[in-house]
Amino acid sequence: YSRLIDKANAPIFGVDADLRVNIWNKKAAEITQFSNEDAIGQNLVETFISEEYRLAVSEVFAKALTGTETANFEFPLITKSERRVEILLNATPRYNELGDVIGVVGIGQDITDRIAQEQVMGENLVETFISPEYRPGVADVLSKALNGIQTANFEFPLITRPGTRIEILLNATPRNDLHGNIVGVVGIGQDITDRISQEHEYFRLIDSANAPIFGVDTNGNINEW
Repeated sequence: YSRLIDKANAPIFGVDADLRVNIWNKKAAEITQFSNEDAIGQNLVETFISEEYRLAVSEVFAKALTGTETANFEFPLITKSERRVEILLNATPRYNELGDVIGVVGIGQDITDRIAQEQVMGENLVETFISPEYRPGVADVLSKALNGIQTANFEFPLITRPGTRIEILLNATPRNDLHGNIVGVVGIGQDITDRISQEHEYFRLIDSANAPIFGVDTNGNINEW
């Protein structure tokens, strides 16, 4: 039983009647970055739940401790790096051999990605995720695709929710319905942030080298100096 819990492909944790962690499987450790040793004995609500959700989570576990199961309860766990992971939880009473409730077992599902997808649906791509100086270029590429013209290898930056800039190499393709009418655009992208960073570093090293460096193309024309 313990081995099955530990190897399950879902975060599973358990608490005693005082809400102190006594089960913390490998998936829970992987998602939260808190090891089994870090978690065991800690108060689940006070240690791993953000303050605004503590009351609601406490109520769910209090119900389970009286024998009432709660299914599909959503709440965030806080990771060791203080990242928020959204969990869909089933909280089930845990009984001893006499039928007394001695704790709660929570079986969870990480729904962080699903919630992130739901949050962006309906947003205007250009206005929400593109920095102002690139909006006209991206809008033009999307407009062309909506008129049946595909664009390949278009480079532009996406802005993440924390404000990080990610460089994308994009193919923008018209999306057609069953009758061949264009109903939208599909963008297939590649994250080239690291590649561009390496290229910038390469050019910086060349430019600051203590030696004359030049380059020519296949026609003998200078393209690096």
